Amino acid sequence: MDDSSVGLKALGESVKRLRIEQGIGPRGLAFDAEISEDTLISLEEGKTAPRWGTLRRIARALDVELPEILSKAEELEDELGRGA
Repeated sequence: MDDSSVGLKALGESVKRLRIEQGIGPRGLAFDAEISEDTLISLEEGKTAPRWGTLRRIARALDVELPEILSKAEELEDELGRGA
């Protein structure tokens, strides 16, 4: 996996883990963030890079600061880069 693939996968996993920790399903988060469920799933799977506004809406819907999502993604990069 190249660096950008690992970064996207880590960002998506960060959003997914925060969503699951809060007991929110993908449909609920997508609704609250005013994005399509397909967009959210694609982001969580690391298939697409979110736009800045989309990421901010997701953070608001999760009631977390954007740096929390990014920090968790940074932590996951090493784990995912190793193929764990």
